[in-house]
Amino acid sequence: MPDAFPPILIIGGGAAGLAAARTLHAAGRPFVLLEAADTVGGRLRTTRTPDGFLLDHGFQILLTSYPEARRWLGRDYAGLGLKSFRSGARIRLNNEWVSVLNPLKEGLAAIGHLGGGIATWPDRLRLARLAAFVQTTSNEALLTHAPGITARRFFTEYGFSSEIIDRFFRPFFGGVFLDRDLTPAAGLFLFLFKQFITTDAALPANGIQAVAEALAAPLPAGSVRLKTPVAHLDLDTLTVTLASGERVTGSAIIIATEADVAARLLDRPAPPPAAWRATTVAYYAAATPPAPADKLLALNPASTAAALVHNVAVPSDIASTYAPSGQTLISVSSHGPAALALSDTALDTALRTELAAWYGDAVVRAWRQLAVYRLPHALPMADPAGAPARPAPVRPGVWVCGDYVYYPSLNAALASGRLVAEALMA
Repeated sequence: MPDAFPPILIIGGGAAGLAAARTLHAAGRPFVLLEAADTVGGRLRTTRTPDGFLLDHGFQILLTSYPEARRWLGRDYAGLGLKSFRSGARIRLNNEWVSVLNPLKEGLAAIGHLGGGIATWPDRLRLARLAAFVQTTSNEALLTHAPGITARRFFTEYGFSSEIIDRFFRPFFGGVFLDRDLTPAAGLFLFLFKQFITTDAALPANGIQAVAEALAAPLPAGSVRLKTPVAHLDLDTLTVTLASGERVTGSAIIIATEADVAARLLDRPAPPPAAWRATTVAYYAAATPPAPADKLLALNPASTAAALVHNVAVPSDIASTYAPSGQTLISVSSHGPAALALSDTALDTALRTELAAWYGDAVVRAWRQLAVYRLPHALPMADPAGAPARPAPVRPGVWVCGDYVYYPSLNAALASGRLVAEALMA
């Protein structure tokens, strides 16, 4: 290919943009990736504190069997130093802890852990039948299963009791979707259910941002330009004007930003606030873990509007690198808009008040607040899942990718970037 052939311009260095770049690089096509931030990753962001804590921006995990993650990162899994959560959860029910464990990982004895008011025996049989179904069904078929049916309606029509819906599915998958009403598509639930029961939910040793850095590592030197915000697009000439005033012309443009930035660049109306799911994560340091280190996510099934604590994790129990020696890192997640409006002090007071009932007032009072991350655009709304129609340019030479045009997940972001790059080259 002639050296003078204009590069393909990728705007945005999140998972979708990096997957597009990797696809183009594998095909020998020249490209330039323009990223406004000082690092790649987008929502895959980790901050290291001066005293050595790793704080992911939002509670994030890597499901190691995601097809697109395996495609791009499978050979890098060992280098990421992945450490896995135990497959299941601890649920706070009637002031007591009940464990829900995955029989595929923990053995048949784990079925007994679905007692304690979490599930009926018919529920357990239905779970076993559902697990068998998803394991023997392709990911593509799962994503398009039961079109037009929400996850909540699927649970009811499948015959699950209100106990297991409200005490397990809502707190667990409500946290995955950031939607405790379980309105995403049934197909998306089935796809994710398969990933959770058959794979590991893992943390990289150096934080979730290490996933983005591993994606970017093979890209040619100079092909990724950081701290390079885009101010304007000339869609007719495929020219990008940077905030610095520099102009760059490409043979095509891939917009791999979040939906609101893409709308601005395309001179379209911005998506409404309701197009996003929000989450807030507060991090605490402690001398010791708040509970025995069982490597399970702690869930709150309470459905009252006043309940801000939705889940609690101890990342340093999973990967010791998340905290300095002799210290514990605790993350507390609150989904939805309620926590966004609170100051750090007000949120801290409310969380400690709720968690004192979980772990004891003296234990919680001893925690030191490290940081609060408010993510109003944590996930796009989950439209009905499934493979989109073959990607097409929004206008000649201009393409858009991201999980918001597919379904909300890291797998979808990676798939969207790859599919757009492949379609563009075709």
